[in-house]
Amino acid sequence: MLLRNIALLSFITLIFLSACNDQEESNMPQIARMQDTVLKIYANTSQVTVGVKYHTDLSVVIWDDKLYNGDDAARQQRANEVGALAITIFGKDTKLEKGHFAVVKSTEKNAVPDEANTKGCNINIDSLKKASGK
Repeated sequence: MLLRNIALLSFITLIFLSACNDQEESNMPQIARMQDTVLKIYANTSQVTVGVKYHTDLSVVIWDDKLYNGDDAARQQRANEVGALAITIFGKDTKLEKGHFAVVKSTEKNAVPDEANTKGCNINIDSLKKASGK
């Protein structure tokens, strides 16, 4: 079982890294700041992963049992908050357009996200940028 989880985590990491390209390197300071900020703001979040693909697609995965067990409206609210945070951190000229927000049930670090323990929703960054005037 442990070997299967390690293999699955390695596979997910390989897919994530292969999806990243040289363009993402220029986003690394913002990604690191975003991860740190989310961990500081949300006390129940034990881990966060942020990725940006092609400067336009934001991906945020958090490990938070309380939010996972909450309702869809609470997860969508958090997704909107994280999207607004991304606009602030990446700047008013960001090319981010859309994103995906996922919550993993386990608060154990390095738990492998899968369909059984993850709930997600979209982040409509374009709408958030228009609403904020950026």
